Amino acid sequence: MARKVLPAVRNFVAIPVEGELGELLIEKVAEWRRIQPDLKWEKRGNFHITLKFIGDSTERELVKIEEIISEVFSDIHRFSVPVGSVGAFPDFKRARVVWVGALFPDSFVERVEKFDRLLYEYLGIPREKKEFTPHITIARVKRSSIKRELLDGFREFNEFVNGKELSVDKVVHFKSELKPSGAVHTPLFTLDLR
Repeated sequence: MARKVLPAVRNFVAIPVEGELGELLIEKVAEWRRIQPDLKWEKRGNFHITLKFIGDSTERELVKIEEIISEVFSDIHRFSVPVGSVGAFPDFKRARVVWVGALFPDSFVERVEKFDRLLYEYLGIPREKKEFTPHITIARVKRSSIKRELLDGFREFNEFVNGKELSVDKVVHFKSELKPSGAVHTPLFTLDLR
């Protein structure tokens, strides 16, 4: 009897944003949503810094991805990084994604680049074309422009968040299911940093 083939799993690897910063973002996004509800705001608990969006993978590939995560990140000690300001891709005038930046050390960025390279070498997953820009997506912009009142709220946030840090204590491999209510991210594998 043939083995049942499971459907491909949409997945990515990220650092979850939890603790004090996660709670602050939940509070601020709720406030900003009231100012401009037509943006697609990130859901509570979905805040993270994507290290690599992988796309659809088979069961065998998921296992290999987790082996590569361990190979690349298992000897890293927990650390904290300064939180940056609110920004937008490509910029605020033509924003498609609104994010909060984080300032990672070059040594960690090199690990992310190594992870990207090994995914390509072992599994043929296409390399990133752009340089790794650590950020926490907070909203996606479809058709509208960002209101001045919201930009003022971002400026206030930038002043408030100055000096705050994000604790980096794990790397998580997530399954991502797209639903009408928004993406649902479920951990598949968690590597706790030392």
